[in-house]
Amino acid sequence: ILQWIDRAAEAYARAQATHRLAQEKLKVAKATAYSNTKGTVPERESEAIKSPEYQAALEQLEDAEYRKHLSSIKMEHKKMEFEYWRTQSANKRQGI
Repeated sequence: ILQWIDRAAEAYARAQATHRLAQEKLKVAKATAYSNTKGTVPERESEAIKSPEYQAALEQLEDAEYRKHLSSIKMEHKKMEFEYWRTQSANKRQGI
């Protein structure tokens, strides 16, 4: 279990970093589309959000969010398994 937690921690850190990068890419995609659009501020904002680049970045962020949460859930599950194992081991030592 401890080895799995160690590997899971690395996966979780990678998922966190990927998520953070995806957030930044979303901002860049929006800013790029915004600056390439003419019109009023609300019109430019609307066009930026509808741009293919922004939509692709949004999908990447969705995937990164999913992976971040999934790795977090897996990590918590393994921690609970470890705590269960510790409790069972302590109970066996005490003859319970």
